[in-house]
Amino acid sequence: MESERILAFVDNHSAEAVLATVIRVKGHAYRKEGAAMLLTEDGRRIGSISPGCLEADLHARVSAVLGAGVHEVVDYNMRPEEDFIWGEEIGCGGEIRILLEPLTEKLRGFLREIGSQVRRGERVRLVRREDEGRLRYWLEPAEERLDGVADEALSIAGSVSRHNEAGLTTSGSPFPMPTSRSHKAERESEGVLSFASEFAPRERLVIFGAGDEAAAVDELARSVGFRTAVADWRPALCNPGRFPHAATLVGEPERIVSDLRIGARDYIMIGSHHLRRDREMASLVMPLKPAYVGIVGSARRIGLVLGGMAPEPFVSAPIGLAIGAEGAEEIAVSIAAELISWRKRLRAADPARRKT
Repeated sequence: MESERILAFVDNHSAEAVLATVIRVKGHAYRKEGAAMLLTEDGRRIGSISPGCLEADLHARVSAVLGAGVHEVVDYNMRPEEDFIWGEEIGCGGEIRILLEPLTEKLRGFLREIGSQVRRGERVRLVRREDEGRLRYWLEPAEERLDGVADEALSIAGSVSRHNEAGLTTSGSPFPMPTSRSHKAERESEGVLSFASEFAPRERLVIFGAGDEAAAVDELARSVGFRTAVADWRPALCNPGRFPHAATLVGEPERIVSDLRIGARDYIMIGSHHLRRDREMASLVMPLKPAYVGIVGSARRIGLVLGGMAPEPFVSAPIGLAIGAEGAEEIAVSIAAELISWRKRLRAADPARRKT
């Protein structure tokens, strides 16, 4: 989610800034490797890499990094027994290494290209390697394209892939993407700074049914990093006025599944409270084996929705964590919490699902 904010800032602002990226963590830390934020010269902060305890010190380094025009690596030891200043004051118990990079025109160009690729539904890796005191950058493709993203974002076609003999990608981008380069080997080069940040579209939550629960779930799901699509057969409920930040689609289940190109990485909430349509939606998405299907309703109603289909490991029914939720807002909290837990587990099991 923060990577999108950083990419959007780079696209829309020209302020002098430094990109701060966590490149190593030992022990406990608030954020893991790859977490990043922008620190602007005029005092703005986009993203976070700590609960607020490191940002002031990092911001104090911005002017020097910008003035020198070269990167800097900063280590923070927050073990109380080893570092009196940071360990005693913060007490997280871990060690963090942070790379500070001036937002040069070259780095801006790479980040803008990354933003374009992510909007096309592609996963991409920004690799840095230190060479004679300077950082050299290149892009690498990171696993497969995510279906459905480009259709929601202005139907942008095409993808960046192999570079040709002129050194350009097939889409004409001037940013090299050497597919044969081994990032693992780069990182293992002793004494040489090398690190890759992966960028990917957010996971998508498709909400079938545009009632009050859907509005509450849509808001919370977006706040925790999902992009959302709301679908329903009733235009009076399913429209940009009620869901200004979600993709909206009016139609019956068959059209919804087809037009949204629902696939294996999608999260689905079935909750229109219309038995026939919920059953039809379930029958269409179950064979696609999405990442998650959550069904709203009682045990009896869920049995009717599934219509004898065998339970699958990706199905949560009834949807949400059992917290005794009542009303749309509390139900949305239980659903959002389950989505976070499910996403965390899937990312841990499949490194290809991880993102910045």
